[in-house]
Amino acid sequence: MKYRLMAVVLVLAGAASALPSWWGTRGLNRVVDARTVGAGRYNVGLFANLGLSGDERTAVIGNEEMEITNTEYDGTGYIVAGFGLGRAAELGLRVNYIVNQMKRDGDSAEISGDWEGDDGFSEATASLKWNINPNANSVWFGIMPWASFALYDGGNSSYVVNGDGWDGIWLNDEGIFELRRPMISAGSFSYGANLLTTFNLDPAALHVNLGYHKFNQSFEYTDLRYNAAHEVTATQDVDIEVEDAVLYTGAGIEYPVGTTTLFAEVEWRHFMDRNYDNGDGEDYDDIIQVAPGVRFNNDGLAIDVTGSFALTDFSPEWSDLGHGIFQSGGTPTEQERADRSPFPQGYAPKMGLGIGLSYTGTFRNPPAEIGGRVYDSETGEALYGTVTASRDDVEPVNTTQEGSYAMEASRGEITLTGSAEGYLPSSETVDLASGGTYTVDFPLTRIETSGVVTG
Repeated sequence: MKYRLMAVVLVLAGAASALPSWWGTRGLNRVVDARTVGAGRYNVGLFANLGLSGDERTAVIGNEEMEITNTEYDGTGYIVAGFGLGRAAELGLRVNYIVNQMKRDGDSAEISGDWEGDDGFSEATASLKWNINPNANSVWFGIMPWASFALYDGGNSSYVVNGDGWDGIWLNDEGIFELRRPMISAGSFSYGANLLTTFNLDPAALHVNLGYHKFNQSFEYTDLRYNAAHEVTATQDVDIEVEDAVLYTGAGIEYPVGTTTLFAEVEWRHFMDRNYDNGDGEDYDDIIQVAPGVRFNNDGLAIDVTGSFALTDFSPEWSDLGHGIFQSGGTPTEQERADRSPFPQGYAPKMGLGIGLSYTGTFRNPPAEIGGRVYDSETGEALYGTVTASRDDVEPVNTTQEGSYAMEASRGEITLTGSAEGYLPSSETVDLASGGTYTVDFPLTRIETSGVVTG
């Protein structure tokens, strides 16, 4: 009876903490947990994040130059799912829905309208996480390769916000440039891999992600040069492929307080192929943002509320696909246009607010997870030994240097035996429930050898 009660408590506690990130796998929002959701368990989640950015610009309207402020609204929705493939493996799936909106200010709104924007599904991403636990539930290491496929590019153009016609920033029929995220999607295939580490600080947990990501973007359009009367004076056909290699670092810490978890995340992306420098020594090839949040959870159901703040500055000059060079009379090269292409997945907004709803459950008959330690009953010293089971379908496992072990078994009664050289073996019988988590330790007694008997 006590083992069944323990199983219920551990399953509920595990479900409350093993909730999905934006990747679909277990984690916070942005940062992934090296631990998995567990064998026979699954995650589902719906996350929404709205970014706000006020952009000061110089506009020429009616031959008059003026300073105006437009506001960008970057909305992203994540539909996610994760599946525990075993004790150490997890599959994550994600589909993005993107909303781009720009609110014009002052006189420019009277010419081109107050709002411009588009929305649609952006990309689908699949990830596979695998981990190891070498140090008795205190640290986990994992690797998570991933790949994304574009679902929709926002219309006939991959470089403009294409909602209510091809309305530009200042005038109708003029391409929109210089935005943090001027399109839904411009790439067909992207991929990468993250190295994951999680430290159990009891009760807090620290997660660190390091990754290498490769993004591919395609831009095909005709750039237009205008005179003061808004007449087209020159055109240039553009058809370029842009590849971005990105170094990624993410870190997050969480601290549970009852059914509430406080957490904070930080992300840094360094774009290796872009050397942005206006000559003042300030580069525009990094994105850094921090995101505090709180998670309310109960029996596997959770609600997240988060905020985000960009610590790096966005420069519109480096996100216009070379239109500024062309408009001023120059002929930008393919490399110059590639250097000034929008950032993959958009540049981080100045600030953001997010909310998420997620749930962790179990399949009908998932296996039970069993773990524990083999150690000297007198000294507590960890022993290198073996744990065997009374069933033929459960393979023996060896302990680590810390004396820990882990195995899985289907529901029902099972007898486990721990042994180590020089010690008397010890056995314990447990009645396993589907999806349960059990801790079975083996304190072993040393075999005393005070002399030699012959006969």
